[in-house]
Amino acid sequence: MSTPLEALARSRGIELRYQGADGKPHAASRRALAAIAEALGDVGSLPFLVAWEGDLAIAGRLAAGTRLVGEDGMEVPAGEPLPYGYFELQRKDELVARVVSAPVLERSSPGWALFAPTYALGDLGDLGRLGEWSAGLGASAVATLPLLAEPATMDGAGPGQQPYAPLSRMFWNEANLDIQAIPELKGAEVATTGALADLAGRASTLRPLLGEAARRLLRARSARRDAFVAYRAAHPELERYCRYRADLEAAHGGSDGTESELAHAFGQFAMDFQLSQLAARLGGAGSGLLLDLPVGCRPDGYDAWAHPEAFARGASVGSPPDGFFREGQNWGFPPPHPAADRAAGYPLWRAVLSHHLAHASWLRIDHVLGWKRLWWVPEGHSPKDGAYVRNPFDELLAVACLEAWRHGARLVGEDLGTVPRGFRPALSTRGVAGMEVAIFGFRTPRPDTVAYVDTHDTATFAGYLRGSDVALRERLGLTTRGAARRELAERRPVVERLVRRLVRQGRLAKAEQDDALAVLTGVLEELGESDAELVVVALEDLLAEEEPQNLPGTTRPENFARRISRSLEEVRADPRVVHALRRLDATRRLGKRPPTG
Repeated sequence: MSTPLEALARSRGIELRYQGADGKPHAASRRALAAIAEALGDVGSLPFLVAWEGDLAIAGRLAAGTRLVGEDGMEVPAGEPLPYGYFELQRKDELVARVVSAPVLERSSPGWALFAPTYALGDLGDLGRLGEWSAGLGASAVATLPLLAEPATMDGAGPGQQPYAPLSRMFWNEANLDIQAIPELKGAEVATTGALADLAGRASTLRPLLGEAARRLLRARSARRDAFVAYRAAHPELERYCRYRADLEAAHGGSDGTESELAHAFGQFAMDFQLSQLAARLGGAGSGLLLDLPVGCRPDGYDAWAHPEAFARGASVGSPPDGFFREGQNWGFPPPHPAADRAAGYPLWRAVLSHHLAHASWLRIDHVLGWKRLWWVPEGHSPKDGAYVRNPFDELLAVACLEAWRHGARLVGEDLGTVPRGFRPALSTRGVAGMEVAIFGFRTPRPDTVAYVDTHDTATFAGYLRGSDVALRERLGLTTRGAARRELAERRPVVERLVRRLVRQGRLAKAEQDDALAVLTGVLEELGESDAELVVVALEDLLAEEEPQNLPGTTRPENFARRISRSLEEVRADPRVVHALRRLDATRRLGKRPPTG
């Protein structure tokens, strides 16, 4: 029989037990259950009903005197299919429940994408040039890391760049702006992007420039000035965000508050404008943007400050122990409260999604497992002494599918780690792609996935082949010499089998077995022939770079700051890089290996 504490925890959505990455059952401690139950409080809220594909099965359960009212205030006639959208179930004008009618997303034809962090290239102008070049080779998208405001640009003194720990998931990082493309700054003394190696440096340089650009714009009578005024009016939360940023800067000895607010408002306008132009140019070339949505935001960030009711206090989001992190992880994000945003009809979740989907043809959802459950770490506890808290999976999924459908976009969920039973089929059934990572075993990707060679959190492809990632972790004390040797010993036969297979299939010449780009070209051909919806290859892998973009578990200054080793002009002129991408494109279009020559 359950104890009173266990009964309370279960009633508040806390999982008493879970299956770990080791395949064994684990039980949450009494301390964790008590602390998380207290952080959750009462989780009750109005019912929220999901009608997939407008299925009105819910209508049979509606009591007499109730009616469904859409976002436009119009009542949906009884017996008609429910159009996609958000509705309120009312009885005598009293809200009884909320309803979302959501579509199953349709798969797109097989394609591929080239990935590069925007900061590694320079700015949005460089991302656009990379995207247009790759589109000319047949790419369906250009992918990048999150472009959201983050601590390093808060006051120029943040702890390094942290794209997965943003201040907000609803506002852009203006440090990514292509300064030269801002009309109001033409003729101004502007530092070149090459001289600004990190986002914090760019932000400090940009802030006064953006303020000057805003003043110039407001002094002129033009369609662009009208667009700026209309943009601010259409985004009422923008003014509050700008005040938040100005107050932070003032606390660090920054400039005048009104001046800072204006600069940030213009920065958001300019980012939206440049992203819109970039998406339009790529769309005209048959390509698009693959943007990235982090799982959470900082506890001292804007979202948690402006909407404290939407987040639980007294706990952080993390992950349980696994093969890489034996003590588990604490990511430091305040957990979204399962009931708060839900009670209001998910306005924050919708705002976060639409912010990205306004420009993205693909949106990658970081740690999509969080839609089902999140690992809560109580304040003062070890990451391993936490518990899973259930989230309203079907509702979060339905809202995401509806917003993606409204913007004509696809969704891919990062479903790596300890995956609950039935989770992946549930995503697939609704048209949300999962992820496959080639270096995690070089398996044939599932049809309902996006295939990545590696990720920003893993070794690069060349680093994986040569074992330099293991050597780096050993050098930094993240693993012991013995563990490093065992890991390399386990990896060696995997690499040898891969190389033998590529040679046997005629994808790799024997003389090229130690050539990382040649091996990568063979792997891309294999992935290209698969039924994966999209294949993503990193620019750094095409350049055989070994240094990773990020090393999880560290705060190295190199994390999320490293520039690519060659200019875009040099990349475009490299015949081997072009050859690798043309072979990938051909396999994607033909569904099989293209003829040589």
